[in-house]
Amino acid sequence: MIHALTDFFPSRTVSLYMARSFLINTFAFLIGLVLILQTLDLLSESGRILAYPGNGDAQVWRYVSLRVPQIIATFLPFSVLLGTIITFSTMNQNSEIIALKASGLSAHQVLAPLMIAGLGVAVISFNFNDRIVSRASTTLAAWKKVEYGPLPIDRGDRSNVWVRDGSHLIHAQQIKGRGDAAILGGVTIYERNGAALKSLVRAKTGRREGDGWRVAGAERFDVGTGKLTPLGSVVVAQGVRPDQFTLSNVDAESMSFGALSEAIDDLRAAGRPGDGDGPRLPLLRRRQFCAGDG
Repeated sequence: MIHALTDFFPSRTVSLYMARSFLINTFAFLIGLVLILQTLDLLSESGRILAYPGNGDAQVWRYVSLRVPQIIATFLPFSVLLGTIITFSTMNQNSEIIALKASGLSAHQVLAPLMIAGLGVAVISFNFNDRIVSRASTTLAAWKKVEYGPLPIDRGDRSNVWVRDGSHLIHAQQIKGRGDAAILGGVTIYERNGAALKSLVRAKTGRREGDGWRVAGAERFDVGTGKLTPLGSVVVAQGVRPDQFTLSNVDAESMSFGALSEAIDDLRAAGRPGDGDGPRLPLLRRRQFCAGDG
């Protein structure tokens, strides 16, 4: 089996020669593309960076260090394609392909060194995207939001968050803090029997208590009877974790493979409503409470 595998490749010298030519051409194209595109990008962004008071050369170079990984990740596949074309074009012009074919090598054997080299580039690209590009994208996106000013500290504050609790839906207008210290503001619980809405519970605030949430100033509106009942301070949403409220929107480009997998699992555990539920519920809430007030 090992002998058959080695027969799939040309000689060691030829394999190393082809792989080296391919890698040199690929990364030469990549370096050229990065230099040109980063220069053009910097011409359009440098004015915005320097517009913030106190920014100077250090901030411009910081932007370059964050933007270059994104450009590399985007144009590495194009560089691989161009490197392959130039490698084979050069070998064809020098009659090297004809010599290899005349020596008895098949087309698959001629391509084999480049296939292995391309696989190595793919492994490097994956690790580069997973470890470097994701972090650079996260930092650059946050920096752009503050118009290249000082980066704020993420304290976990979120707004307009939906969480599923069994068949019930919970909407919080604002969440402050993280973990057991999280505080909910403007809480609305849509109590459902399957897909049918039974009642709505509204409360001004909510705090973690045990494995549930104690809401203050709560009142329940019964959809069937149209009756509004004050509840005061009650514990709701048993089993709903704080991270289900504080989980932010998933940005795949700014997360590593492992972090993205965990975020997807957390979103599924949070039971975030899809497009079919989210937009209809605010309309239904206004309709039912208007009917109750009337």
